[in-house]
Amino acid sequence: MSAAHQAVVQQAREGVYVEVPASEPEDEVTLAFIRGLAQLQKQRYAQAAAWFQLSLKHASDFLGAAVYLGAVHAAAGRDNDAIGAWQMATISDDSAAVYPMLVDALLRIGDSQGALDMIAEAPEAWPTNDARLRRVATAQAMLGQFEPALEALTGLLQRSPDDQDLLFVAIQVLYRQHLARPLEPSARKRFDEYTQRYLESKGHESPLVQTWRRYVMR
Repeated sequence: MSAAHQAVVQQAREGVYVEVPASEPEDEVTLAFIRGLAQLQKQRYAQAAAWFQLSLKHASDFLGAAVYLGAVHAAAGRDNDAIGAWQMATISDDSAAVYPMLVDALLRIGDSQGALDMIAEAPEAWPTNDARLRRVATAQAMLGQFEPALEALTGLLQRSPDDQDLLFVAIQVLYRQHLARPLEPSARKRFDEYTQRYLESKGHESPLVQTWRRYVMR
């Protein structure tokens, strides 16, 4: 690699992405990746994706390019494309960091069983056990597995009582249980507590939660 290109790579390692000079074929993978990072930094997603794809064309096992290609697709709202890129990245021996992003994308598109499968494939990929459990509980709730979901959510909310997202999932689970069969007194009390807490925190779904509360607590 030329001295000019080595300087570009060193600056990229420091988070500074400069104009990359024309490159020799043997340098193309690294420099295309840097060009992609530069475009991503400027939120030019189409251009960034093109450079990351070029890196992968020359080195299909380049984990970094696959990870960032997925990030570009996710930033542009293309979760299915992001999932494809991140699934490609999981074949690497050092792919643990990919799984949380992949699982969140699967949940966003409603593939809850796929999310559970990925969590089971890499149970140690999460920064904390609670980070893993909240995804498990969310996927279980989406699949209608209410009892295990509620058990996990109850424990999570004991440790993070003001987490609006967890509260909303737990409230939704209890409401859907009530639709199938009126809640037992203990579950009804929990629903009352969770909905009050959510409404007091002015969660984004407060109008919907208020509607559910009126129906269950009447």
